Formats: sequence, structure tokens, C-alpha cells
Amino acid sequence: DGLRKKRRAPSADQLRADHGEEKWEAVLKVLSGKRAQNPEEVVRARFSALRCKDPKFMAMSEISKVFKTEAERVRGWEVALGIEQPNEADDREHFWEDLQTIERLEIVEAQGLEVEYRMHCGLYGLMHEKAIFMTDPKAGFIYTGESAFFNKEND
Repeated sequence: DGLRKKRRAPSADQLRADHGEEKWEAVLKVLSGKRAQNPEEVVRARFSALRCKDPKFMAMSEISKVFKTEAERVRGWEVALGIEQPNEADDREHFWEDLQTIERLEIVEAQGLEVEYRMHCGLYGLMHEKAIFMTDPKAGFIYTGESAFFNKEND
């Protein structure tokens, strides 16, 4: 099942390229299971998890009203990332081809438990979101599945 599959990890070079010299090590720590110091680190780690198609990290770093269990979230991310094919039971509303073509992340503002960012998705334009996080005793912070706003825009 999806929980037993080997997690994919980005290289240090890829993390440096995506997040810069000052931020890449913090992202690596979060991806390795260490506590995030702030919600921005989680956004950056989730971006890197998307780029290397890591459904396990995506599932572990969020809660969802649609996908209640971690196994359901892993399955949802496997389909969303093109790792698995959707079946009749899958909620197709939550599967986005644009996540398979992400190119870069731009943090607009990080304040309190909210992080506004733009994720550039190649031919699909960009996703512009102000994501809401909550504190978590193990992870530091996790994505609540809620947003102050979410838009898909042309790049």
C-alpha cells in the first residue's frame, strides 16, 4: 500500500536551487522529519515534496476534510502526482495536473500561521494561495487544508 512505498528525497543541490543558500538546510530538516520552526518551512518542504513526487510527506504534513486517514491522503497524492491512476472511487475534484509540472515557489508573505505564496506550474500558470497552518506537537506546524484564498492564475 502507499504507506509502505519508499519516500523520494530531493538532492541538496535541488534544495539549494529551489530555496536558496539561507533556507535549504531548514527545508531538508523538515523533509527528514524534524520539527518545522515556522509555517514557511512547511510550505517550502511541501513544494520540494511535490517536485520529487513524495505523496507520503504531503500526506503527513496536512489534515484534510476530504481524505480523513493518512492512507487516504497518500492515495490522493499518488493520484494527484501521477504516480497512480485514478479509479472510480477517487474524488477527481482534488487531482490537479498542474501539480505535476511545478517549476518554482515564490513566498509572498509569511505571517503568524498564514503563508501567502505563488507556485509556478509551467504551462498551467500558477497557483496563488494564502495557506493556513496549525501548530503540531510532532511536526511543529501542519497545513490545515484551509486557505484565506486560493486562485489559479495565468503566469
